[in-house]
Amino acid sequence: MERLPDGYHLSPHLTVGEIKCRCGCGFGTQEGDLKPAIIRKFEQLRKAVGLPLYINSGCRCAKYNRAIGGSKHSAHIEGLALDIRCPDKIDYEKFYELAERIAGDGGCGYYPKDNFVHIDARTTPPRRRWGRKHP
Repeated sequence: MERLPDGYHLSPHLTVGEIKCRCGCGFGTQEGDLKPAIIRKFEQLRKAVGLPLYINSGCRCAKYNRAIGGSKHSAHIEGLALDIRCPDKIDYEKFYELAERIAGDGGCGYYPKDNFVHIDARTTPPRRRWGRKHP
């Protein structure tokens, strides 16, 4: 299969160049590499925030995931996760709360020191949360 160009829109606000694996292997450059469920969550968060969102990490091949110290069972490897930088014009806690609500039964990680949230669409087990105490 041919790789999609970096500027190809997977959704109104998300391009291949933003989500492809950073090692250059090509994961994330084909239709379906990033799953529709996480694309929908991204667009919901973008709408809720009302500002452009920037992706720190999207699709990762297993080799790249290991190289950066990612979880062995990372949803990034399955094309089900995005690490999204908090926009400068919004408070991190508010951003996280929006992301957590939109993550729903998926995963949501709290990384205030690095100024991003992780959201994923993997629902087994449901409602995984980490990095912050939750009720």
